[in-house]
Amino acid sequence: MNITCRNLIFFFLITVIVVGAKDFDPNEFKDREIIAVRLTSPLIIDSNLDEQLYATQAYTDFVQYVPFNGQPATEKTEVWIGYDESAIYIGARMWDSEPDLIVSRIGRRDEHFNSDLFEVIIDSYNDNRTGFSFQINPAGAIRDETYYNDSWTDLSWDGIWEGKTSIDDEGWTAELRIPYSQLRFEDQDEYTWGIQSARYIQRRDEWDYFTYQSLEEGGLIRHAADLIGLYGISPPSRTEYRPYITTGGSLLPDKKDNPFYKGKDTNIGFGADFKFGIGNNVTVDGTINPDFGQVEVDPSEINLSAYETYYDEKRPFFIEGQNIFLFGRGGPTNNWNINFSEPRLFYSRRIGREPQGWVSAPSDSIEFPAVTNILGAAKVSGKISGNWSIGGLTALTSPETAQYYTDGNKRKELVEPATFYNVIRAQKEFNEGKQGLGFIGTSVTRFLDGLSILGSHDKNHNLYDILSDNAMTFGIDGWTFIGANNDWAIGAWFGATQVSGSKERMLSLQKNSRHYFQRPDVDHVELDANLTTLNGYAGRIKVNKETGNVKINAAFGIISPGFESNDLGYQGITDVINKHVGIGYNWTEPGKYIRNMRSDIFYGSNHDLSGTKTGERLLWMGYISFLNYWSMHWETYQDLETLSNTALRGGPRVIEPASWHL
Repeated sequence: MNITCRNLIFFFLITVIVVGAKDFDPNEFKDREIIAVRLTSPLIIDSNLDEQLYATQAYTDFVQYVPFNGQPATEKTEVWIGYDESAIYIGARMWDSEPDLIVSRIGRRDEHFNSDLFEVIIDSYNDNRTGFSFQINPAGAIRDETYYNDSWTDLSWDGIWEGKTSIDDEGWTAELRIPYSQLRFEDQDEYTWGIQSARYIQRRDEWDYFTYQSLEEGGLIRHAADLIGLYGISPPSRTEYRPYITTGGSLLPDKKDNPFYKGKDTNIGFGADFKFGIGNNVTVDGTINPDFGQVEVDPSEINLSAYETYYDEKRPFFIEGQNIFLFGRGGPTNNWNINFSEPRLFYSRRIGREPQGWVSAPSDSIEFPAVTNILGAAKVSGKISGNWSIGGLTALTSPETAQYYTDGNKRKELVEPATFYNVIRAQKEFNEGKQGLGFIGTSVTRFLDGLSILGSHDKNHNLYDILSDNAMTFGIDGWTFIGANNDWAIGAWFGATQVSGSKERMLSLQKNSRHYFQRPDVDHVELDANLTTLNGYAGRIKVNKETGNVKINAAFGIISPGFESNDLGYQGITDVINKHVGIGYNWTEPGKYIRNMRSDIFYGSNHDLSGTKTGERLLWMGYISFLNYWSMHWETYQDLETLSNTALRGGPRVIEPASWHL
């Protein structure tokens, strides 16, 4: 059978399904529940659905999310849920009328496989906002991630779980075993969790969900089914201890002009990671002299701009529970930023960064450290009763010294001081996650004069010019959903910073690319050569229409000229007042040629705090998905003529001509 005939048959079947399902009401599949079966013995995870569990009721009747939202799935899917004292088990049969067309591809963990897929999402907190996702394809390739803010995902989490699949002449099957140690929940007599099961049929670009969700509705976790029947289980004690020893050596030709280059060199390192639970949901992570040698390296990049390159966190210690430390991101599920970059108050890549100093005298040869070692760090993260999310982190990095020869004398000089980093975060959710309120605080303390217990070395007065002694930030954030059906979401945050240091440091900070206080044609900022403390504030409020075909998104934000969070955060700009408003429409009903379509128009503008317009943009974006699974995406915008206060990197404002971008 050729591809054309198959397509004709498929569209004929779809037509039959659509016509035959005129009386099918997907809203009957919104509020569903699954009863978990208590097992007397663990399942053997082999993808053979032959245990006693599979003689019990199967949960089926999946509903399409796409391409034909609200219609019955084109293929039948059956799911069984079982559990024992140590794990939850999921078995699934994905029936397929054309098993030869099942797309099965081997892939690396967490990759997009572009294949058929089975997924289960477990909201073990039952807070309608968070979840753990476990995905497997017919070849047995796996992917896992965590959900937060109802529909946002974090792929950095790697759970420890087991899954097996097999393909037969009726479709394919999957079995999963998920230990309770990979979930987070409070100890109760009986549990109700959220659960969403999904199947993807690649050749039809079809997503089928166990519970119906309209394309006009936002979020994901809030639409999950209830998983009930769980009793007689307890959160396991979570204790891990991982000591390590590393060795290395090199045997290279000597470099005669550099006495630090020995040709033959050896090194040894040791340390440990540990983890234990406090209560049911709170986890303590600790590390002593951590080994990050297994972490994927950052990609190479040439940066000719005045701004720092942003890199994602990849180190396991910092990834654990990192969503709890996110600030200002809760509430609206669409977080547009038109001509605006929200600062971060906590960016963990600051801890253990490359040494920032340099030697103060000309050197004949030098040995310079490549990284700043983390002597020790501890972190607390989790949820406690009353829907409180809490997080705390403290870390101490070692002083790093460079050795060099100058005029025949060997010297040892500080190029990165010992530094204490601290973060505290808490957030309270109300009314089943419909409202939230939280705060965050960070502090950085640098020992520029040295820390005697960590060794002696020559002071480096260059460090006083480029590093702050102390830096603190504080912020509050929150959100609320309003309307009878939670149709609208409002999110907001406010933050303040204070940085102190030498006059030379504060002068260089005022002049750098984030501030440019030296600009000659502004009168709302003033370069102060005697300044020893810099203060600033920032904030943003966002509104998003969460449901319906009509989409509306708007935001207003401000960052004062003196705001500075880069000691333990990340920011690119200051001195900006930003606002945008956008409206769009989402066509969800299939037509004669088009499956679905969306179009959005945005207007955004920036001013500095003197009222000068520094940016203005009109943006049109959207997509069309056709019935034959082709699609078209577009984004075009016009920047109108404004005045740039950064183009000359500290010079006067210049005209930024109007331009089109297609």
